[in-house]
Amino acid sequence: MKKIEIPYDKISPLIIVMLVLAMLSFSITSLIKFVHLNQTENWVLILVFDGVILALIAFIVFKYIIPAFKNRTALELNETGIVDRVKNAIIYWEDIKRITLANNKTSRLEILLKDDSVVIIPIGPVKGSNSLIYKTILNYFNAINNLGHGIL
Repeated sequence: MKKIEIPYDKISPLIIVMLVLAMLSFSITSLIKFVHLNQTENWVLILVFDGVILALIAFIVFKYIIPAFKNRTALELNETGIVDRVKNAIIYWEDIKRITLANNKTSRLEILLKDDSVVIIPIGPVKGSNSLIYKTILNYFNAINNLGHGIL
């Protein structure tokens, strides 16, 4: 079967960074206020908080935004299995018992393996609607099983 490559989403991580930058701007405003009031203990605490926020922004940029704008593949479906480039993992078709879409707080695929363990693939950073991504993977899984490469 022909491999299918699903790229990173460009919009979602940008929205998250914008929200985090809004938090950072509020924090910097408070920092300036505390520095002017000479409240050292408060501005040191805010500097630590700002450092954590900047680290979060850097993580999102390097993990999601740069790959998205380089048009890199987030998920690849091939004859061997699902290649999750976000988590650097491969789930082999022959090991999969069932695939479900979980749409609670975070959109993710829950893959039940034949040994009854569960592998989670977050699909938030993947381009496309959750249901379309799920249907694409499920159709590929069913097609592979129909070719005799695995058993449902």
